Amino acid sequence: MLYQLPNGKVIHMSIEDYLSLTDDDVRFLISVNAGETIINPFQGSVLQDNVKDDIEYEDEEVLDETDAIIFDIDEEKTLNDFLSEYDLDPEE
Repeated sequence: MLYQLPNGKVIHMSIEDYLSLTDDDVRFLISVNAGETIINPFQGSVLQDNVKDDIEYEDEEVLDETDAIIFDIDEEKTLNDFLSEYDLDPEE
């Protein structure tokens, strides 16, 4: 990750290093003039690469008319009658 010191310079460090960073460490880095001045805010960004991942997506399954179940709904039937007519168990 990039970490900007209070003097404006930027250093590269791991997250573990950042989590263990103390105020004394920061003062030391400033005193030895560590880091570099970054003019481009997107330096080191993945946006510069502009590389698209080659991910292959599976085509969605398209159902035919024969795959669809057409239900004949009659207002006088109960739900259990309707399910049993199409061999569907209401307890599943």
